[in-house]
Amino acid sequence: MRGDAVSTASDIYSFGVALWEILTRRQAYAHHQTYREHRANVLAHQRPQIPADCPTSLAALLARCWAPDAKMRPSAASLVSELNSMIVELAIPFEDGYQFWSSQLQQVSCEWALFIKKLYPHLALPLPDPEVRDLAGLSNARHDSASYVVDDDDEAVSIASLRALVTGANKLTVSAFLFGRLVGCLGPLDAGFIERVRLLMSKQWFHGELSTRMAADLLSAKGLERCFLLRFSNLRPCFVMSRLESGCVYHYLIARLPLGRYKLGEEVFADFASFLASLEVCIGDWWLARHSRE
Repeated sequence: MRGDAVSTASDIYSFGVALWEILTRRQAYAHHQTYREHRANVLAHQRPQIPADCPTSLAALLARCWAPDAKMRPSAASLVSELNSMIVELAIPFEDGYQFWSSQLQQVSCEWALFIKKLYPHLALPLPDPEVRDLAGLSNARHDSASYVVDDDDEAVSIASLRALVTGANKLTVSAFLFGRLVGCLGPLDAGFIERVRLLMSKQWFHGELSTRMAADLLSAKGLERCFLLRFSNLRPCFVMSRLESGCVYHYLIARLPLGRYKLGEEVFADFASFLASLEVCIGDWWLARHSRE
């Protein structure tokens, strides 16, 4: 706009504006009526307004991208590094999980073998046998089900259960987003974490990653009053119980409270095991779902 040669710093400015538009879903400088007005305001260092709820780290990065002094703008390489860090922070919004991932793995995804190699010592657990680590959960594996876990070896069952919940379809790559969801549901990240994973995946009424619509369709097809299933929330890192009541399917968020407690409605459970146990017996009008997963 000043007539200077286009540089990498100019691209960084444009990237910052594009990132703001992605964040806000709005067009930058839409209130400018003419190019003359736009040029005058930008050269006077007017910038798009950063939303109040924008993460602090992202707000700081945006401000640096369009800094008046081009020398103060970040390089492309540092942008990639900082954005990766922010993605991990957003994917794992829990202090213990984020500290583990950011210090040990750093990237948005990692190889399964590396994940296990870093996670088990962090949990003060002995490393599993490499053969079990590499093979458990690969044969006939389903991403949202523990029905394939038929091995009598507790270690193999635990590894296969964890693998089903934190890897993608190829079972070889661990996603920070899937890990963050699991920490949100089964945290804290302590020595009992793996056992909670195994316990969860042993329940035939746990359906993992299931949309609200699919949950409603499954329960409606089953047709048994008060039958339910447990699944991950599609919106936040927590569980949802979907239940058929009077011909309609209702969905209840399950909050994980401090100290490993869980809350469903007004009922608070001391730990994960007691929460799951409550779903396997009649409590009021909650009943075990006998849903067969085809």
